[in-house]
Amino acid sequence: MLHGVGDAFRRGLDRLARLAFHHHAQHRLGAGGAQQHPPLAVQRLLGGESSGHLICLDKHTTGDGIVSALQVLHAVRESGRSLAELTADLVMYPQVLLNVKVPRGFQWEKHEGIKKAQHTAEQSLNGMGRVLLRPSGTEPVLRVMVEGEPRKTIESAAESIADAVKHAAR
Repeated sequence: MLHGVGDAFRRGLDRLARLAFHHHAQHRLGAGGAQQHPPLAVQRLLGGESSGHLICLDKHTTGDGIVSALQVLHAVRESGRSLAELTADLVMYPQVLLNVKVPRGFQWEKHEGIKKAQHTAEQSLNGMGRVLLRPSGTEPVLRVMVEGEPRKTIESAAESIADAVKHAAR
């Protein structure tokens, strides 16, 4: 049984599915400059995110919904199994997503308080979840996503990181 995305990765599935928004995924897949991330860019054709954006570089360079649907249908047909069978072992963890207002161009990676809060949150999940911080591409916010169980733990972890971001962004 796979318990969410983090467990799937520990079992050897491609880490590209963890990438956040599709522009970043496209870049990491190689369409936007593979030389910056060569280990991930070599022969990678599929990337995506939990919102449903998938990139199939051998078909299209954007997160096109029709292409994504056709690729899923193709995989189902090729496997000879139903979609329900193919996803039967996947258990999705709850997620908490917080949008924290920050100044445009805020370099959150340079703040030790944010790094510490992120590390503490990751430790609190005991390897059974994930933490993702990323700037929005459309508004001046830093997105803080924590996925795992139990719900109280991920809510607390997300709030702690958000508080660290707010403090650093002052």
